[in-house]
Amino acid sequence: SPELTVIWEVIKREKDQEKCRTMVRELLGRPESQGGCKVISVEKLRASLAALAEEREDDSLQNMWFATTSEGIDIRPGLLDKESPTAMSLGDNCVHALMAGRTGSGKSVALHGIITGMMFQYAPWELNINLADFKIVEMSKYGNTTKAPHVEKIAATDGMEYVLSMMYDMYEKMDIRQKVFAALGVQKLSQYRKEFEVALPREILIVDEFQQMYELATPKQAEIINQLIKMITKLGRATGYHLFFTSQSMTGTVRADVLANFKLRLCLPASEEVSSMVLGNRAAAELTGSKSRGYVIANAEGGMTDFNKEFWVPLIKEGEASAKKDEDRGDLENILRINASLAEMVGFDKGMDFYREEALRPLWGDLDSLEKDFAAFYANTRNALKEDDETEDFLLLGDSCVYARLPGKNSSLEYTPIKFG
Repeated sequence: SPELTVIWEVIKREKDQEKCRTMVRELLGRPESQGGCKVISVEKLRASLAALAEEREDDSLQNMWFATTSEGIDIRPGLLDKESPTAMSLGDNCVHALMAGRTGSGKSVALHGIITGMMFQYAPWELNINLADFKIVEMSKYGNTTKAPHVEKIAATDGMEYVLSMMYDMYEKMDIRQKVFAALGVQKLSQYRKEFEVALPREILIVDEFQQMYELATPKQAEIINQLIKMITKLGRATGYHLFFTSQSMTGTVRADVLANFKLRLCLPASEEVSSMVLGNRAAAELTGSKSRGYVIANAEGGMTDFNKEFWVPLIKEGEASAKKDEDRGDLENILRINASLAEMVGFDKGMDFYREEALRPLWGDLDSLEKDFAAFYANTRNALKEDDETEDFLLLGDSCVYARLPGKNSSLEYTPIKFG
């Protein structure tokens, strides 16, 4: 299915529900170039999977992208009791998830395992993954050398403005979905998919070390974050939007009433305080000795000890992403390459927004650079504008800031951050 912002523009002025449904069916029946559905041949997907499995001499690759997110997303922390690969679900019951663990407990490996598990199970038209990483390193790996086809946005930054824009964009799209569902008389994502026979992806926002989000935010930004989280947790169930936050500490983060919406809880080895706050019991504090790294306790039933599930986290080996041999690249890079190859083989392409601070070029020092940026922006949008009359180019101007160059002197300067949309 096209994103519902497209559909909303078609039906937003129509009050009659049946007419809305007819208009949407007509739109979905059009080719992608006219705003309709993108079509991927099942036969082509099967043939591509078989070719990929033969090329890489791995029969398990024929089982990739086998599941649907219509009813929810399977989160796979590892092997239950070190034996069976059991899933915990994000759906109508548990909409959002929280994971914690102390330094050295294997939290990053567990997170990579969960993300790559989703990539193996779901096709990129089933799931949009958005990543935010305030330490910049871990989540950057999904866009540095090989772009993961499932990933829509990466915020490898401690700049709160961009992370807030990610969350706000997520809320806006979620709000549009709710309006479209109401206009069509459907209650939730799964019903829309079934009635209109299209794949509309679920969206998940994964924020690594989310406690830093609050440490870096101003009081005003922290309040906006809480409001956005509250709205996303409120509307996420019906619209297919999910939050997955990870942290070492819970101090000074989400308010208790908002935290209650994160029903699926996972905790690697941690202090008794963190274990009790996250799981609702002290089980993660008891992961000691041989279990002090690479084990995670999951609980989706409000902390009742009987519902604890102990998972062993498989190791995802790191390597050199630029290496030429598979064994030297490491597991994560190879998984990304396999997914990217399969997406290319079936003709699926999704743009990625990758905000990485070290890639930014400062404007100061050469006044001509600003004019060159405007010129490049203008030139790059001409073709798109000629092809589609409804496309617009725009600049988003951030809050202007005023500061005095010298104390007590009337020589204040003003600047406005410029972002291209």
